[in-house]
Amino acid sequence: MEKEKAQNNETATLEVQSEPKEVPQFATQFPKSLTKKPWLIIGLTVLVLLLLGTTGLFAYQNYQLKKKVSREPFPSPTPTASTTASLTPTIDPTTEWQSYNNGEYKFSFKYPDDYYLHDKFLKILPENTNSFLGIIIIKERNKELGQPPTISLSIVQTEKSPKEFLDYDYQRELGYWEQSEKERGFRVDKPLIFSEENVQTSQVTALKVERQMMPTAPNSEETWYLVKKGNLLYLFRANYGTYNPDTGEDGTDEKKALDLIFPTFKFLQ
Repeated sequence: MEKEKAQNNETATLEVQSEPKEVPQFATQFPKSLTKKPWLIIGLTVLVLLLLGTTGLFAYQNYQLKKKVSREPFPSPTPTASTTASLTPTIDPTTEWQSYNNGEYKFSFKYPDDYYLHDKFLKILPENTNSFLGIIIIKERNKELGQPPTISLSIVQTEKSPKEFLDYDYQRELGYWEQSEKERGFRVDKPLIFSEENVQTSQVTALKVERQMMPTAPNSEETWYLVKKGNLLYLFRANYGTYNPDTGEDGTDEKKALDLIFPTFKFLQ
């Protein structure tokens, strides 16, 4: 009996072991819960398609924009005030001015239309020099008075350089100042040289000087341009500074005019 029971138990064990095991399978279909809801599947499908379509549309638009930018030239910069000024041609204010030509000393220059030029006398300062020619340029409305402010050109014979001549004339002016102090009995301001610089035009090189002569004299401040050629010194000068009640002028116009006149000065061949 025990033997029979043992055989039955063994047979039952074998039968249990021999039953095929269930192999797990990967889901290849929608879950049953979803299959019961087909509208949800359709909605998810539509959503996926919309996302793919939108992404593709944006990618295509970005591609087209890049192509357009690469084909189009860069726009020209908008002109600014500085670039506009640089493109505007400079107008020469001396274009319509009068011309003065001196055949004897072989030079020429221009001067404003509203000025009068007189070249019939000699001995424009500085004194104690051998002056060959003295030219006065004065506003038409002031020419009857013949007083400062004026523009002048002197031609002086000298072996001195422009700098040496300037120093010589400054010492002469200091002598006048010392004598004036003794006669007046009180101190007055000394003559001064404010600045000296070498300037170059297209035609000549000059020593430009800003100076003050006797401070008590009307229009005692001056601008000088000194040009040396051979043993001749060409001295342009404009006086200004103190208001002259006779002419109603302070020389500001003359100073500006000389700074435009001198660049037109040239020697003739």
